[in-house]
Amino acid sequence: MKIRQKIAIIRELIISQTDSIIGYPKISSISTDENLTENSDSIISTQKAIKSYIDSNSGGGNDTIDSSSIVYITLNESPYTIQNNDKLLLIDCSTNTIIINFPDATLFTGRKIITKKIDESNNSINYTPYISQTIEGENNSYDSIMPGEFMTFISNGISWLRIG
Repeated sequence: MKIRQKIAIIRELIISQTDSIIGYPKISSISTDENLTENSDSIISTQKAIKSYIDSNSGGGNDTIDSSSIVYITLNESPYTIQNNDKLLLIDCSTNTIIINFPDATLFTGRKIITKKIDESNNSINYTPYISQTIEGENNSYDSIMPGEFMTFISNGISWLRIG
């Protein structure tokens, strides 16, 4: 018997046996939808679908920073809009103020962004929230001028908060 046939038999057994479990809804299908759009009590999502959903809605599912998630920003890149893969922004304000535009917080609940001012100037980093959102309660911008300062921001699904 081929693997696909075995999986089909197991799937049918799972679905048919749920009638006998009192107090639980009958399982109607097994889904691989990585967006979990069905929003149903009668559909079981695969482990891969659940992991993909969590990863795409929490900034990757982990706090690992690799070279592809580190961005070096100078005046040439300003204004800079934070990208999906960005985790650490190294910001050089030595020649002027740098503007950092935050993405839509509603799309990145739980996502962390770390920034570091890597120059010794008195020029500032201007953090600008997404349209009609806030950063630390500020709807226009949030500034930092301290040389060497690290800042960590997290999305609460509505706005961006500074947590470090």
